[in-house]
Amino acid sequence: MTDGFEYREMIIEGPERLVRGFVLGVIAAHGHVDGRVFFSADEEINTQSLMGYLADWVGIKEHVVHAIVEEQAATRLVEAIERDHHLKLELRSDREVLEASFEFRYEIFAPVYARRVHDILNSRAPGIVITGWNPEVESDPDARGPELYAPDHHWAERAHGRVSGSFAGMLELYRACRNEQLIRLGNLELRFRASEDEE
Repeated sequence: MTDGFEYREMIIEGPERLVRGFVLGVIAAHGHVDGRVFFSADEEINTQSLMGYLADWVGIKEHVVHAIVEEQAATRLVEAIERDHHLKLELRSDREVLEASFEFRYEIFAPVYARRVHDILNSRAPGIVITGWNPEVESDPDARGPELYAPDHHWAERAHGRVSGSFAGMLELYRACRNEQLIRLGNLELRFRASEDEE
């Protein structure tokens, strides 16, 4: 996953199954799909904008698909959407992804599980940065007992932090954290390059 590819977020309007099939088909026609496209709904990537919140509030349901697409594949996808293919798909947005980030927290009551969480977080790819991760460890030998039922735990580690870095490396770490039940995660957030209109 840490292949150095640059990625773009593409928001495509159309029926979800049609859009997904079209995107995967175009990319597969020009090479391997793996590592070239990710759908935000599958990866728990936060895509909600202010307009999206307002649309949900008033009951408007948009038929759009958010896809994170590798740079070269994204160029081919834009060309395919612009052709007259009679599918009536529309590219609503196309933005360069600068970085991704997510917040995490955990509360653990045994050193063996803490080491497991540390191993996951420390296995991050080069360039992935964790801020605010300062584990607090408490130990109380008098509180020993069955951990699930003890009112006080004899050992505990608590921590929270924020991870940020390139999209590819971040997605790899996010998936690893998501597979660890002891880690509570926020959604994966994307930061985009400002467009000329926004500068």
